[in-house]
Amino acid sequence: MIPLDNLPTLPDGPMLYLVLAVLIITSSLPVLAVVAAAEPLLMAVVVLAGHGHPPISALLVVAVVGAVFGDAVSYGLGRWFGPRLRNVKALRRSRKRIAGAQQVVQRRGMLGALVVQRWVPPARGFAPALLGADRQPFGLFVAFSGLAGLLWALVLVLGTHLAGPTLVLIVPTMILALTVLRVAQALLVRRRRSRSQ
Repeated sequence: MIPLDNLPTLPDGPMLYLVLAVLIITSSLPVLAVVAAAEPLLMAVVVLAGHGHPPISALLVVAVVGAVFGDAVSYGLGRWFGPRLRNVKALRRSRKRIAGAQQVVQRRGMLGALVVQRWVPPARGFAPALLGADRQPFGLFVAFSGLAGLLWALVLVLGTHLAGPTLVLIVPTMILALTVLRVAQALLVRRRRSRSQ
């Protein structure tokens, strides 16, 4: 168990919610998700909240609304730039992530893509932008983004609240393990292809 004796106290009031919402929105945008991961701060706030202040319900609302708003901004960027999105200078280094997001959208559909992208911070934001570029119906997009954001917030906020600081260690470990497995799988597929040629 992590010692919680010398942790800082949380600020009270709307400033905490505003900072949290801005970080969640920023972490939902293409490329910015790499430098602005909302999960660690959100989980830390839940751990530090401890005795119901700030209320867990308020943190859930901020997390869901921030996630949906961030996805909507990404969708808007995709709709605005359309197919030119792939040629934006700032995104040229992210072509692999864009291609990966396209595959997820094609394989899993809108809801599946939004749920998956919510759990993959470096690629987060690309699926909503591609859905915007494809001019998918915005109302349906918001509904599915809300479901994906709610699932994400429930796992992070309630999971951290119920499991305590242990979850703060478990989630990054699981993400790392899944990443290693995914890379190993990709290497194995490449190796098989090279042998068969």
